[in-house]
Amino acid sequence: MKKLFAIFTAAAISVSAFAQDNQIFNHLAVGPTIGFDGLGVEVVTTLTPIVQIHAGYSMLIPPSVTIPGSSLSMIPETVNINGDVRQLRSEVSATAKFNFGAPKLLFDIFPGKNTPFHFTVGAYFANPALLGVDVNMSKVLRQDEYASYYIELQENNINSRISSDKNGIIRADVVGNVVRPYVGIGFGRAINPSRRVGVTFDMGVVYWGSGKLQSYDYTLNDAGRPVVITSEMLNKQDQGIIDTVSSIPVLPVMKLNVIIRIF
Repeated sequence: MKKLFAIFTAAAISVSAFAQDNQIFNHLAVGPTIGFDGLGVEVVTTLTPIVQIHAGYSMLIPPSVTIPGSSLSMIPETVNINGDVRQLRSEVSATAKFNFGAPKLLFDIFPGKNTPFHFTVGAYFANPALLGVDVNMSKVLRQDEYASYYIELQENNINSRISSDKNGIIRADVVGNVVRPYVGIGFGRAINPSRRVGVTFDMGVVYWGSGKLQSYDYTLNDAGRPVVITSEMLNKQDQGIIDTVSSIPVLPVMKLNVIIRIF
């Protein structure tokens, strides 16, 4: 038993010495970040002398913005509901919700042990809806019309429809990938054993996929059936916005990090 304990002790000492010599998980730091991906916090540790790992979370501030319907030219002035013409644009409001915030796991890779320049690879793990828009129809619809009023859409002789939910909200999302790979370059070391505070600047791109505009039909169930909306369905009243969004698969990221070494 004593020999077994001695073997385990010697192995633990050897692993610890190897980790210290090679800077494997022997430093830990934490600090705020600010950039195109919003405000956030990152925890950083060293994997090797030339690789540092960042794990964190970021979010946009403010997370949502309310827009009056009177400023939305895409919304008609009136709507005809079963022969009843009702004011629409002046009665609705839209709330845009930004879901840029996401957990992230990034790896800084340095060409040398003492160089501040680095490459960064990793990924953001995000809400699939990059941007959500809720159009409040509660002032236009009666409560008995919630989740039953729908708008007919057509493309290539195929009919689709979107509707309000049980609260009188018509919802639309700009949808991308859940896992969004990131690649970039940067300057500075988040963890520098000779300094308590590390400042880094990074820029790169995150791949979020070919985005699509998606709305929902709640007439059959509360969950809502997803319906992909195209520019043709809107008679091109979106002025090419949908096609432009779907043609941009990457988003730019620039951020400044201030990282404080704990040990």
